[in-house]
Amino acid sequence: EREIVAYHEAGHTIVGLVLSNAREVHKVTIVPRGRAGGYMIALPKEDQMLLSKEDMKEQLAGLMGGRVAEEIIFNTQTTGASNDFEQATQMARAMVAEYGMSDKMGP
Repeated sequence: EREIVAYHEAGHTIVGLVLSNAREVHKVTIVPRGRAGGYMIALPKEDQMLLSKEDMKEQLAGLMGGRVAEEIIFNTQTTGASNDFEQATQMARAMVAEYGMSDKMGP
């Protein structure tokens, strides 16, 4: 399990390093905390009051990075991404329902 968690967190980290212009990787750990087997923290490079649609899409991609790493390396899916999916769902819902960031539904 520890190896899966390590690759999962590495997936988040790689996506964060490759995509993020607005955030930078602050901490990555596979030391369990609460229900999480590990975590990656990305912080804004500058104080930021507003997020653009692009910023939020990058954050969504980062949230999916762990699951993608599991699939690529181990050819399997685990429950380790459940919190990532929960956060991504909340963010995507807010983008559409609260911020009007849907191309199909409009503002």
